[in-house]
Amino acid sequence: MSWLPWSEGWKLPGYALFKIEYGDVGAVRMCATRLTRRIVVIKTGSDLWGITPADMDAFIAALQLKRGG
Repeated sequence: MSWLPWSEGWKLPGYALFKIEYGDVGAVRMCATRLTRRIVVIKTGSDLWGITPADMDAFIAALQLKRGG
């Protein structure tokens, strides 16, 4: 993902918060400790959410178990 510098969200060293525009996916609501790498993007009914879990592999495995696969 490549973020657009005119996004509404806050991009501070070590944090990405609120709505960030990414050129290849659109607006992503961020609550992350990184801006450009190893971000899990979750699609809900109306939004995309970007998060950065401490253990990404375990987090994704837990999500897959919850949704049955």
